[in-house]
Amino acid sequence: FGYYNKSSNITNDLRATDIGDFIDTGYISSVVYDFKTDAVYIAGDNGIFAYYNKSSNTTMDLSATDNGNWIRDGYIASIAYDSKNDGVYLIGNSNVDSSKIIGYYNKSANTTVDLRATIINDLIGTNVLTSIVYDSTKDGAYFSGYNGLLGYYSKAANRTVYLGDTDTGNWLGTSNLLALSYDFGNDGVFQGGWFGSF
Repeated sequence: FGYYNKSSNITNDLRATDIGDFIDTGYISSVVYDFKTDAVYIAGDNGIFAYYNKSSNTTMDLSATDNGNWIRDGYIASIAYDSKNDGVYLIGNSNVDSSKIIGYYNKSANTTVDLRATIINDLIGTNVLTSIVYDSTKDGAYFSGYNGLLGYYSKAANRTVYLGDTDTGNWLGTSNLLALSYDFGNDGVFQGGWFGSF
């Protein structure tokens, strides 16, 4: 865990900023910037979910914010900052069984809410979840996974719908979608994955 300072051309080591040395329990898979408070959320393996406060130079453990311990020691693959509501979407996969991690961290309440019950018709199945991006236009989130999985969580409706059948001619097929980027100018999402899927 580090920070590259462009003006000094130095990359600073931030690994020792975690109170309790919890980052060393796994690896970091996703980092997202919170521009409202000039801070960073990090997530990764073994349930790592944390908040780096730049002004105090400390990283606080947020893994216990999931009431009922539903994240457990899972692998959080991707996180996305919700700039409108000052929260964080997160997705991932259990290290214990085939269950998935789909949640939302509410900063004001300091709780991570389980969103798995919002899934319509078990659209995820056993597919591995890989990436999530915030939709600033409609205040929701797109997420991706293996076997052409593309889904959307609508905050207003509090439900998750399947978009994997929107590829005309089924050109995605069973490609594993690994990365997403939200196009706020046109209200769409770019996808990237195996076999040149784009």
